[in-house]
Amino acid sequence: MMNWAAYLRDEARTNGWQILDTGRLSIEQSVALVLPRPARFIGISTE
Repeated sequence: MMNWAAYLRDEARTNGWQILDTGRLSIEQSVALVLPRPARFIGISTE
């Protein structure tokens, strides 16, 4: 699993994508951080 995480971090850095560290957040905080992101990529307003 650690190899997969390292691979994903490397891919994010290579492509200039933001790395979201949810390791120290509650489930609720993680969802609030992650959930709006896919909608922005496909043009859906979350407001």
